[in-house]
Amino acid sequence: MDKYKEILELYEYCKEIDVEVTKEIFEDGYAIRFANGADFVQHRWSYGADEGYVEPAGVDKWYDYTAVSLKEAKELIKKYKDKLNKKKRWRGIFKGGGTEYV
Repeated sequence: MDKYKEILELYEYCKEIDVEVTKEIFEDGYAIRFANGADFVQHRWSYGADEGYVEPAGVDKWYDYTAVSLKEAKELIKKYKDKLNKKKRWRGIFKGGGTEYV
């Protein structure tokens, strides 16, 4: 899957700057996931993937589910490094069902 090199470079960048990240391999592409539940994806159906872009979700509401360049993605990760490294903590079950993560 040479055509999705941006997401792989982003994965390596995260490791270099000590951002906790995991890589998930899809049939056609990849996702990198962060401790707080946010991710970036690049696959056949992601925004702009065929044009060399990656798609963030849960990183910054102004960029979520849009095509961002590798440079923009690195800037977002650097800006939100602490947020991305913060693991979700379970608070409990609430009246009426459901859980809350912070």
